[in-house]
Amino acid sequence: APVLTIDMVNPTPGTDGGHSLTVGGAVINWPATAPFTWTGNVSTNWSSAGNWSAGRAPNATDSVIIPNIGNHPTLTADAAVGAVTVTGGTLSLGGHTLTTSTGFYTTGTGILNMINPTDSLQVSGAAVFDGGDETGHLTDGRLLVAGNLTQRHTTSLSSFLATGNHHVVLNGTGAQVLDFADSISAFFANLDDNNVSAVVQLSTAINVQGDFSMLPGSHLTGIDNSRTGTEFIVFGNISSPSTSTLTMGQLLVGGTLSI
Repeated sequence: APVLTIDMVNPTPGTDGGHSLTVGGAVINWPATAPFTWTGNVSTNWSSAGNWSAGRAPNATDSVIIPNIGNHPTLTADAAVGAVTVTGGTLSLGGHTLTTSTGFYTTGTGILNMINPTDSLQVSGAAVFDGGDETGHLTDGRLLVAGNLTQRHTTSLSSFLATGNHHVVLNGTGAQVLDFADSISAFFANLDDNNVSAVVQLSTAINVQGDFSMLPGSHLTGIDNSRTGTEFIVFGNISSPSTSTLTMGQLLVGGTLSI
């Protein structure tokens, strides 16, 4: 689920003195934490201190901005950060795991590159893809999203386009929404509904080029469940256990439906 983050700008007093209290994973930055900006001054190595504006690699509470710089970042080890915004560069996972404690965003011409089977992006909040053309960049690995997953097409119609063995896993503990501005040029390769705590809802038509699977106890529904409602198109197979529920106005399946 999304995480509430409060940034205290120029606060008086300068620290909370240990008196602030949060629940549910909320974060208070007192004072506000300046985002880390990728400079690529030294290399493409994510872990190299010289490649970051703060002179050190980001940690689990740091928000990260990746602009369009000559040296695009590649993970050389597993990493954990706060939020990630790719505004113009290309972020490659390099066979490693990147975990965000809040959200992940692509904007402008920003690209996420996942081409290795062990690539893993674990997003604890929302994921928004509104960046560059992802054709050929999301071909393998696993994108795990605990919040809403949104696709927009400010720059490219194909700002989320997954193929091959790439999997998106919805693993939230609260309600999740899939919202795609373009379901023809933007689509999933394989989609897994692993959210057994709440409903996953489609607010637009969704296109899955490969397979769709559900865990026992998971629930997927369209926003309009009449016969003319939101389309859910799966070109491969659907695995929906008897204890899961799939409620849809129009369901188009190219393979087999196992219930």
